[in-house]
Amino acid sequence: MNKEELDKLAEYVFRDIRQDKKYKNLENKYNDIKDPIDLYHKKSKSTLDAERWTYALESYEIYPFLCNEKYKVDKKDSLIYYSCSGPCKCRIKITADVLTGPEEIIECAKGHGLGESDALRMFCEVAYTVGNCCPVMKNKGGRRGKKGGVDTCWYKLEHFLDVQKEYPGIEEAFCSKGVINDLNARDANNMFVMFLDKLKGEEIINKLMLEDYYNNGSLNMNLCVPSEISEDEYESFLRLITTLIIKRGIRIYYKNELPDNVDLDRLANTLIEMHLNRGQ
Repeated sequence: MNKEELDKLAEYVFRDIRQDKKYKNLENKYNDIKDPIDLYHKKSKSTLDAERWTYALESYEIYPFLCNEKYKVDKKDSLIYYSCSGPCKCRIKITADVLTGPEEIIECAKGHGLGESDALRMFCEVAYTVGNCCPVMKNKGGRRGKKGGVDTCWYKLEHFLDVQKEYPGIEEAFCSKGVINDLNARDANNMFVMFLDKLKGEEIINKLMLEDYYNNGSLNMNLCVPSEISEDEYESFLRLITTLIIKRGIRIYYKNELPDNVDLDRLANTLIEMHLNRGQ
């Protein structure tokens, strides 16, 4: 891959979804690691979550399964809609989520003495990129519970997406008893159910480009309780989660069809090195 191609890919993967003129650009200056996160959350109280802003919506449009006439990304409502095939002619809302929320990660990092670390800084720089955003039927976020890790991708995948389980199609799950468009009333167990057909969890993982979180069908690092691990383990967790977000951003860029000559691990590391060098 030549430099021009790498630069174009890096621009896409690292572009912050909060940088949107429609919503008055956020000052994304990392004088302090948490500054841009705090600023966004203060602004977001009066507007939509950033995972429903323009850049994020544009990324969902290129997911292969959404390239179907039954799905429509409505930029006016900042939602994805699925049109039922039955006589009801209803439209089922598909919202979106940041897969790993940064607030809890920052809080835990500070608790481990990593508040000023390069590992946390790098995570904060990718937390609001397309690789960390995903269409979902239920936004399962929230602050840390008694066990912690509730707003991490690991928690959501472990609790709400069984690799071997077969899940219903979107119409069966959300239209059999009337359309459930009250997102608060939806069951988090179906948060990844948005497909035309019944699918196994492993197929859903592939369609949502989440396979890098797994190793031979199992979550590749069970850190659903990040507050209970050591400082070194948490720093490794920060570096891992950053890399996984970048790898998923690459998959989205290529519409889940990586070129044969692409080594995803090597390419992700190359992009990280490029990004770090530009920040020096």
